[in-house]
Amino acid sequence: MKQLRHIKWLPLLVGTISLAITLLLWEALMIQRETSINRFTLLAAKSVKSEIANRLLFQVNSLTRMAKRWESRKGTPKSEWIADAQAHVVGYTGYKAIEWIDPTLHIRWVVPEQGNEAFENIPAGFETKRMYAIERAQQTKTPVIGQVVDLLEGGRGLLIFVPMYVNQKFNGFILGIADIDEFLDDVISEHTIPGYNIRITEGNNVIYQRGNDEQLDKQWGHDETLSLYGTQWHIRVWPEHALLAESKSILPDLLLSVGLIITALLMFTTQFSQMSSHQAKEIAKVNENLQKEINERELAEQAKDNMKQALLQSQKMQAIGTLAGGIAHDFNNILYSMIGYVEMARDDVEPGSLIYDNLSKVISVGERGQELVSRLLSFSRQQQHDFKPISIREVINSTLILLKPTLPASIAIEQCYNIEGEDLVLGGHTELQQVLVNIVSNAVDAIDDQGKITLSLYRIEADDTFRERFVKLRKSSYLVLEITDTGAGMPQHVLTRIFEPFFTTKEVGKGTGLGLATALGIVHDHNGEMIVESKEGQGTKIFVYLPEYKVKEEE
Repeated sequence: MKQLRHIKWLPLLVGTISLAITLLLWEALMIQRETSINRFTLLAAKSVKSEIANRLLFQVNSLTRMAKRWESRKGTPKSEWIADAQAHVVGYTGYKAIEWIDPTLHIRWVVPEQGNEAFENIPAGFETKRMYAIERAQQTKTPVIGQVVDLLEGGRGLLIFVPMYVNQKFNGFILGIADIDEFLDDVISEHTIPGYNIRITEGNNVIYQRGNDEQLDKQWGHDETLSLYGTQWHIRVWPEHALLAESKSILPDLLLSVGLIITALLMFTTQFSQMSSHQAKEIAKVNENLQKEINERELAEQAKDNMKQALLQSQKMQAIGTLAGGIAHDFNNILYSMIGYVEMARDDVEPGSLIYDNLSKVISVGERGQELVSRLLSFSRQQQHDFKPISIREVINSTLILLKPTLPASIAIEQCYNIEGEDLVLGGHTELQQVLVNIVSNAVDAIDDQGKITLSLYRIEADDTFRERFVKLRKSSYLVLEITDTGAGMPQHVLTRIFEPFFTTKEVGKGTGLGLATALGIVHDHNGEMIVESKEGQGTKIFVYLPEYKVKEEE
C-alpha cells in the first residue's frame, strides 16, 4: 500500500477504474432498455399473429358449421341457405358475400343477392388464384383459405372455400368473401396494443400496412409467420416513434453524470493524498537536515529556532493530509445521502419492476463508490439455445429435490409415470426446470392449507383430432407433463388472462405476473404447447406438451 501511494499515475489509475465501472453500468442499462423494447415488440407480434389466427379459425369454423347443416339436411333449400348466409354476412365485419358453388364448379347462389346478380351461373374458377384454391380444397376435402385477390366490385378479397358432401358425394363449396382491409382493420384495432406499426405480406405482395418507418423497421422489427388452411402470411411488427420515446429512462444519463462526478472527485482526492505523503516525506528530510545542523552548530539558540520552524512546517503538512482525509470523509457522507434518497425512491415503486431494479443498481454503484473512498482513506492514513436430449423424469426428480425443502408439510406431492421406455426431449434442463418451478409454485399458492399436487407423465400420439386442436404441433408423438392441484381453481375471466405478462391476482409484493408468461415462452422455445384447465372450487390442471426425441430416428 505504501508503494502504491508513491506511484505518480495513481490518480489516473483510480479515475480510469471508476470511469470504466460507470461506462459498463451505463451500457448495461442501455442494453436492458433495448432488451425490454425487443421483448415487448416480440409479444406484440405474437399477439397480432394469435388474434388474426383466432379470427380466421372462427370464420372457417362458422362456414364449416353452415356446410354441416347443408350436409345434415341433404341439401338446403335456397330460402334457408340465403337466411343462414345473410345472418353470417351481417354478423361479421368486412364480409362482402357468401356464394354456393355447385358440383360443376359454377356459382349458383350469392348472398346478398342485390348487386351480385352478374356473378350467378358463371364458372367459379375464373382466375388462377381461385381455381388453385378450389382444386386444393377438392383434393384435401378440407377448408382452404385462398390467396388474396382483387375483387371485381373493388378492393381486395379474402376467400374461404369449404367443401360440402351429401351422402358422401361432393356437393360443391361454400365460399366466404371478405374485404381483407376491413377484416384486418377490425381484428387489429380491437385486440392489438397501440403504438406499433404492422405490415402483413403474402409472398411478395403487401396485403396490409399500418404505419411506415424504414429505420425503425430495420432496427426493432420482429417477424411472425402465420400458416393456416393453405395460406401463409408473413407478419412484421415494429414500434412507433412515440412508443420508443415513452420507453426512454433518465437513469442511464443520471448514472453517467453521477459516475463522472465520482471519477473527478476520486482523482482529486487521490492527488491530494499523494501530495500530502510527498510533503510529509520532504518534511522528514528537512527535520533530518535540521537535526544535523543542530549537532553541527554550537549555538543552542539558533538550533531552537530552526527546530521551531521545522516543527511548524511539519504541522502544516500534517494539516494538509488531514484535509485530504476530511474531503474523503465528506464525500463518503455525500454517498451515504445519495444512497439513502435512492433507497427511499426505490421504496415508492413496485419491487421487481424495471425502475426498482435500476434504482437498486444505482445503490450498488454508490456502495462501490464507498469502497473506493475506503481505499483512499487507507492511502491518506499511511448472459442461442444449445438444446440436448434430456430425460423429463430427471428434470422432474431434480426439481422436486430442489423444491421439497421449501414446500409446506401439509401439501403432498405425488408422481405418476405412465410411460414405457425412454422419455427424452430435445431441450435445456435449466429452462424446463424453471417451467416446473413456476407451475408448482403457483399450485402451492393456490392451496390455502392442506392439499395435494400430482405430477403425471405420459406419451400421446398425434392423430387428426390432436392436430386440429394444436395447429402448430406437427411431430408424431409428444410427452405430456400434467400438473394437477387441489387448490381453489380460477374463474373464467382470470383463466383467460393467466399468460399475460405482469397479470397477477396476488397481493402487491408477492408476485410479478411473469411466472406463467415466462413458462409459456420457454415451452414455445421447445416447440411445445401449454394448456390450462380450471374451474372455481375444482382445482387446476396444467398440460405441458413437448415433442418426443427418438434416438433411433436421429441415427
